[in-house]
Amino acid sequence: MGMKFRVAWLGAVALTLAGSVLTVGCGANDTAQCVGGRDCAIALTIVDYCGYRNSSDYFELAVFEGGCPSDADQANGLTSSAIDRKVVGATDAVPSTRELEPKPHGLIGVFRNADCQVQAWGCVEADISRVTEIRLAVLNWEDATRCVPARNLSCRPGEGCFSGICQ
Repeated sequence: MGMKFRVAWLGAVALTLAGSVLTVGCGANDTAQCVGGRDCAIALTIVDYCGYRNSSDYFELAVFEGGCPSDADQANGLTSSAIDRKVVGATDAVPSTRELEPKPHGLIGVFRNADCQVQAWGCVEADISRVTEIRLAVLNWEDATRCVPARNLSCRPGEGCFSGICQ
């Protein structure tokens, strides 16, 4: 069996230029060395220039294999096809991801209001077996200069919003 990685928060979510730290565990032995003998830690900074953390109800971190979803899916917070999703209160810490293969992934962050409307989003692609730092900018990318919430799609027809998740 090949080496697998797990992304885990080591501290409180810092949604400013000061970052949080993620660990990347190597299978069952989280103290092992990763690719190239480097330490299994990745610093993650979720950059929230506009303060959406303070005006949103929920924050979602979703992981996609291979890269980010389409721009339209990002803008509408369509993350149900992600291989892992964590939804928490907008100011809460995010729990660890499941084990991930050592290959490229897309990490998307989405701020939502109480009705699951997307306020801001961002996605970054990274090969987690090779990077030591990830910066994820979360904005209303349709109007990034004005810092206004997007108010994009809530949930698809037939779905309801339950604790920040459309289902």
